[in-house]
Amino acid sequence: MKMTLKASVILVIFCAGFAVAWFIYGYRSPVSPLSQQARRDLNTSIPAKYFDLGTYTYDNYLVSEYVEIGELPTTEIGFINYSSDIKPFLGDPKPYLGQEPSYPDPSDVDGDGRTERVIVTSTDMTRGPHRVTLVKDNNQIFEISDLPTVSFIPSPSGNGFYIRAKLDESGTCCESGYRTIRFIYENGKFTPVWEQKTKYLRVIDEISAFI
Repeated sequence: MKMTLKASVILVIFCAGFAVAWFIYGYRSPVSPLSQQARRDLNTSIPAKYFDLGTYTYDNYLVSEYVEIGELPTTEIGFINYSSDIKPFLGDPKPYLGQEPSYPDPSDVDGDGRTERVIVTSTDMTRGPHRVTLVKDNNQIFEISDLPTVSFIPSPSGNGFYIRAKLDESGTCCESGYRTIRFIYENGKFTPVWEQKTKYLRVIDEISAFI
């Protein structure tokens, strides 16, 4: 059946409109929300100019502009896989699928005036790094693993440190926030004493309000 002239015009207009919409969305997608969860739960229409905004980038594209909103610290700490038992250190880890270990500056985290080595490694293909290891006198004195995008922050007081990791498993590009776990050195071991969750409040401005 041949298409009438009117139907052809309608089809052309529809295709053109779809192409324009796709172009606009594709052009502005770099300022899309940090995650679907953040899009639903933590948005504000207060003008962006009233915030000192942070930015989260992925692969050199601006993903979103946000404000960090921290919850109150709690002693109810979620599941963490860690060990503070002293055991022989078996040597520096090898790269995992091309992901090289990193070595933050050595820090004194047990208050004895001597610094400990810090090793941060990946154990999975995505959401790395995942493990933090502390080494002293060729012994492993602490290790925490199975956390997405984990990092180590020494305490300014010299007693213990902070472990920071992503809140969710949404992938490297789409963070909705992070959790911070405070460890102190007490009775010869590193012990978690509180946890705080911090979420990203996405600021919806005139650039990304339609998304």
